Amino acid sequence: EFREKFNQVMRDELRGVTGTCLYIGNCDDDKEMSRYRDYGSFSDFRTLDILGNPDFQCSIEKPIGVHVFDTVLMCWVLEHVRNPYAAMFGALSLTRSMMVVAYPVSYRKHPDPVDIYRFLPGYTKQMIPDSEVYREFEIKCNNGDEGRVDFVRLQEENHE
Repeated sequence: EFREKFNQVMRDELRGVTGTCLYIGNCDDDKEMSRYRDYGSFSDFRTLDILGNPDFQCSIEKPIGVHVFDTVLMCWVLEHVRNPYAAMFGALSLTRSMMVVAYPVSYRKHPDPVDIYRFLPGYTKQMIPDSEVYREFEIKCNNGDEGRVDFVRLQEENHE
């Protein structure tokens, strides 16, 4: 139920989005990867993860470049990293115009490889106050799972 609701939000919001895209997260699931790739109209779609066979095998806590991708999708990553602050700014540094941040508020533990954090609603606004969080979605399920998906448009100040 949770994944279905999340995928519907992504499908609706990424429709018509173009340019280059970096997906940060579980890169072992080819079905999931092709789903996100197909939701938008991306000219280039790359992946980043510490495990599996991504295009970039590294931690997002140590950025690989500056303003490299038009869109960055960071979905269900922050709860798995040791330093969510560094991960958020690592992803932000790679982004030219739009970033999607999905994170758990209340969600069952799923260590892959670790599961450390849960976040309060509004986490993205608190972390990147200079940016415009222009769409916010709350995903709630009957089993108590709850997550957020925030769509962030970067302001010019973030690129200086």
